[in-house]
Amino acid sequence: MTKHDLETGGPRADRPKRRHFSAEYKLRIVAEYDAAQPGEKGAILRREGCTTPASSCGAGSATRVP
Repeated sequence: MTKHDLETGGPRADRPKRRHFSAEYKLRIVAEYDAAQPGEKGAILRREGCTTPASSCGAGSATRVP
């Protein structure tokens, strides 16, 4: 799909657009997550829409130790 398809109402113009996150945004959310109490962490993830297993936000995975 090209930008032209989106502008002209091409075959996939009605599909949801993928969200993009800046590095500054990610660092801010991860810092907020790390500073939060255990009961508050889930609320942060829900607020930011990072609750799906294939989340692109990454706030939850940034603090895990392999």
